[in-house]
Parts: sequence; C-alpha cells; structure tokens
Amino acid sequence: MKKRYKYSIAIIVAILVTIIILLIKSNRWESYYTIKLNEPAREFIVQALKKIPNPKSSDIALDLGAGVGHETLLLLEKGFNVIALDKQKIAFDFMLKRPEITQYKDRLKTISSSFEDLDFTLLPDLDIVIASFSIPFINPKNFDEFWNHLFAKIKSGGYFIGNTFDPGFTTFNEKDRSVMSFHTKQQTMDLLKKFTILSFKEVKEASKSPGKYTHHYEIIAQKK
Repeated sequence: MKKRYKYSIAIIVAILVTIIILLIKSNRWESYYTIKLNEPAREFIVQALKKIPNPKSSDIALDLGAGVGHETLLLLEKGFNVIALDKQKIAFDFMLKRPEITQYKDRLKTISSSFEDLDFTLLPDLDIVIASFSIPFINPKNFDEFWNHLFAKIKSGGYFIGNTFDPGFTTFNEKDRSVMSFHTKQQTMDLLKKFTILSFKEVKEASKSPGKYTHHYEIIAQKK
C-alpha cells in the first residue's frame, strides 16, 4: 500500500513539474513575441521584396519562421498567397490578432511545425520563400535534407530571400550552436549553385557581448 502511495505521489510530482516547465516556456515565448510585435520588419526583407516583380493572383509564398508575422504581412501586402510556418503555436496567437494581417485571412494559411518535421508533401509549389534569420536554427543533421526538399518546391524562376549564419556568428552558446546550422561564405554559395544570385551581402558586426560577433549573409536569389 505504501509503495503504491509513493508511486502515485511520484507521478503527481512529475506531472506538476512538467506543467511548471511548460508554463515557464509558454511565458518565455509570450514575452519574446510581445517584444517582437513592437519591432519593425527586417529592412533587408523590406528592400528585397521591392526588387522582385509583383505576383500573379495565384502566386504562393512560404514564410519560414514567421513569428508574429512582420514578413508575412509584407508578402500579403505585395499580393502573395502566404503559408506562414512557425514551430511555436503561440506565434500565431499574436499574428492572427493583428487586424492589418486578418484583413488578408482569405490568402493566409498557417502551419505549426518544426523545420525538421515539416511534411513537404503537403506544400504546393512555391513562387517565393522568405527565410529571415530562420534556417540556421535547423539541426545540422537535418539541414541538407530540408534544403533539398525546399529547393524542389521552389518553381523555376521562383525566389529565395533569406539568411545563413557564418561560423563566425559567435553570440550563441555552445549548447545552442550544437543544434544549429552554420555555413561559410563558400558553403552558402554552394547551396545557391542552382540559383541566379541577384544580391549577396556579408554582414559582420560586434554584438553587445564583448568579443562576440553577429556574422551572416543576406541573400536574394532566383531559381534557374
């Protein structure tokens, strides 16, 4: 009887610990997206979208790591039908409360999935992909497979606008870096062999942490 009682207590404690961890994570993401909501869209994406033609009414865009929807909104405003992807369901709680986005709800679809678990068979062929500070967070074990699937989904003449992180992007701790994908300039160029590169910019800046740097590449490319 005592063993059964102790076992029951152990299960209850485990459940409570799990609930507390989930609440902490939820509050962390809620705080993160609250901050992001008040930030502008990345200027690189703003300018990149100005450089490509306006879409046909049937054209489809994929926003990888859509967050609260800054880049999603830019795509909708330009005239694309948009698939917004994010691992965190709470991101869509923020996105879908934005009236400037909900006015386009008939042209917006959301998918909650990690990059690694994304079922590409459910996606249509794509006219443009936006990957603003997102694909470096793919586990390196899965990156090549993900990239090959993504490439296959982009139509000939379609666009990729996004970033890769150089190994010199040193603001992340070793634990985080171990599950992230980094690419040198040459490795990034290799990823783009079957694209026409329309714009390529290397950005390296000192971070707020002494001795640490952000180091990434800004890419606008069109599939051949």
